Amino acid sequence: MKIKELSFRHGVAHRHPEEKAWIEIQEVLRSITREKIILEYISYFEYWSGKKQGRKLRPPVGGQTILNELIKSGFGSKSGWESQIPVLRRNVDTKLNSDAPQLLTEKAPYWTMDFKHGLYGVESCFNNAGMFAQNLLRLSVMSESSFLQDSDKIKLGFLIVPSSSLKEWSQMDSTVITFEQVETILPYITFSIPTPLVIIGLFPEDESGIAWQTTRLFGNKIDEFGMKPRPDNYSKLSALEKSAWEDRIKSELINL
Repeated sequence: MKIKELSFRHGVAHRHPEEKAWIEIQEVLRSITREKIILEYISYFEYWSGKKQGRKLRPPVGGQTILNELIKSGFGSKSGWESQIPVLRRNVDTKLNSDAPQLLTEKAPYWTMDFKHGLYGVESCFNNAGMFAQNLLRLSVMSESSFLQDSDKIKLGFLIVPSSSLKEWSQMDSTVITFEQVETILPYITFSIPTPLVIIGLFPEDESGIAWQTTRLFGNKIDEFGMKPRPDNYSKLSALEKSAWEDRIKSELINL
């Protein structure tokens, strides 16, 4: 995967090129290849079709689910990275009885930052463009909140977004925000986001700039036989539909 950076509030100037966390962010993202994405998709199909025992989820229509899983797996393989860090929390003095004062931490559900390492916070943004403001707010709260201990705060936020070309390549939902859209939006909101940020755009290219070959796996909410939506249960497919799925998978394996 090729990456490009966009600086907000001098975010790029705040990260040191030899900082371990920054090096690992690049390693995780650049290690995502076309082959890994295709193989992860095929793994979905093998479970769904019963070739493997386990989850039975239909392969995702767009690529955002698989990309999120590969990013999560990448950071999970690195030491020192936390995941799903509570953002809205405060310390409350509570007495369980008169002799035993205790400090409890309240955590707001659904308000978590994706990844954290030291003073670096990372958010993956492959969701609806309407959630973009919440992604920015989570990073800003983790930097500025007076309810957080200094050791819990971040000084620099990273926001990972797909480029328009990656969005098209993996047939993401039309509402997913892109790197190019973020570049247009940011100049309008400098007054409300105090935290230095680095926006990282993901592009479906290798490091030499060669674009990935297209794939037939993503997209097509209406399948080749006109069924809308595609059945979630593989066993409900006709023999012709199952054969078409097998052919689609085989063609991808040949091209790997």
